Amino acid sequence: MKKGIDVSYHQGTIDFSKVKKCGIDFVILRSSYRKATDTRFFEYVKKCKTEKLPIKGVYHFIYALSETQALAEAQYCISQVKKAGLGKDIYIFADFEYDTVAKAKQAGVTLGKTECNKFTEIFCNYAKSQGYKTGIYTNIDYYKNWYSKSLFAKYPVWLADYDGGPDFACIMQQFTSSGQVAGIVGRVDMNYWYGESTGNVKVRSRQAVVDLICSWEGLNEADGSYKKIVDIYNSYTGTFPRGVKMKYGWAWCACTWSATAIKLGYTDIMPIEIGCEELINQAKKMGCWVEADNYVPNIGDAVLYDWNDNGVGDCTGYADHIGTIIEVNKSQGYFIVMEGNYKDSVRRRKLAINGRYIRGFITPKYTDDTISYVPPTKTETTVKSERSGYMFNPEVVKSGSKGTSVLLVQEILKSRGFKGSDGKDLSLDREAGPNTIYAIKQYQKSRGLTADGICGTNTWKDLIAI
Repeated sequence: MKKGIDVSYHQGTIDFSKVKKCGIDFVILRSSYRKATDTRFFEYVKKCKTEKLPIKGVYHFIYALSETQALAEAQYCISQVKKAGLGKDIYIFADFEYDTVAKAKQAGVTLGKTECNKFTEIFCNYAKSQGYKTGIYTNIDYYKNWYSKSLFAKYPVWLADYDGGPDFACIMQQFTSSGQVAGIVGRVDMNYWYGESTGNVKVRSRQAVVDLICSWEGLNEADGSYKKIVDIYNSYTGTFPRGVKMKYGWAWCACTWSATAIKLGYTDIMPIEIGCEELINQAKKMGCWVEADNYVPNIGDAVLYDWNDNGVGDCTGYADHIGTIIEVNKSQGYFIVMEGNYKDSVRRRKLAINGRYIRGFITPKYTDDTISYVPPTKTETTVKSERSGYMFNPEVVKSGSKGTSVLLVQEILKSRGFKGSDGKDLSLDREAGPNTIYAIKQYQKSRGLTADGICGTNTWKDLIAI
């Protein structure tokens, strides 16, 4: 499994040398939309070639209003790929989504499932006829509710799925729109490449565990968002250890580790349980328990604690707590852990290697040990103060605001079920329009805050527990 990014002119000037050095394996570029070229496309192609950073493919955003226009857009896309000097070893992805439908409606044209499938098929058929590998970019909604399965049987899928591993077979998964990569200012889409096996290979990746547990950072009991983790555990379709499901209100640190395994489908290598001591028993049965305080862990391992440890000799007491290791700094003698139910939230903790309280480690037998990106580590000060972990200072968001802070508000509100005034999920467009402001007001009302539609200091504190 390889990790990559997809970029367009929105990312601005990119230092692809830094991108490559930080462990990015490939790039997907937006080539075009309608019959227009992305303003950074040729620049990005040239810079990627200079840095010998593989271009895995390009995508074209379809805005066609008819079948004739869909074919014309495909022809235009291919012409720009040729002009850029890209070979036929790349993928060309068709991208038909919400904005396609919205812009058509503004033009007085109604597009539905029929057009979605037909326009995409016309596009892919043409790309294939010109000798290119081609596929379909789609999110979960369009996969389930718009596209026909017969079309997916014909062309491979690039799936946008931001919660754990891919829910459907795909050759590539866009797993976040909020990645941070050296050489790029702001957030960027990030992807896993599974290969042309369409995602059916049984990959067990340390990186995927880190990405998932870090995506839960900030979930907490105060606003009920931690229930998402409990719900994932209870969704398990196998036999529950000891026949017990999780309940809201119970200690949920072990549940967090277990929910990670369940969401990713890694229960064959990661033991699951809702009790820490029972997790140790399960890990022993699976042959992945290390009974040694001085073990130097790897990213993706779990560490268990005994808070009654006196610090003398090897700790063999009763396990009280568990966390997932997301960073190891052997030279400086510490590692960083992400834990559920740490002060009623998902938070980070910094621990000394061979330090006090360490009961032992769970060491799953991953098939992919590659770690190409680790979320930025907090400084010593921020580890102690237990801030939320967002790597920038959120700005006030009000009507007309644009940028990363708006995107963060939209992502949080969408994940918690707050919709726009149109009754639909918020668009992650980085612009504080009427729907975003409406959702902010609804959130403020639900939390007893001043419902002014402005996400200032008090609302930010409530949203992400700064």
